Amino acid sequence: MSKVELQRFLEDLSATPSLRAGFDENPNAAIAGYEIAPEEMGALKSRDPARLKKLGIDDHLSGAFGGQ
Repeated sequence: MSKVELQRFLEDLSATPSLRAGFDENPNAAIAGYEIAPEEMGALKSRDPARLKKLGIDDHLSGAFGGQ
């Protein structure tokens, strides 16, 4: 797995409104610039903080999808 890339993506997602909008519209395109494993990609697309936490992502970053 590429936990560092997953964390970087989530940090970018939280800090960059245009990336967030792009992810909402087309997750595959938004994720394309990051080296994220298929399991991690599935967790991102599910927007389930619990799945991200199981991959070792902290509460702050996994909460990026809270309220989705």
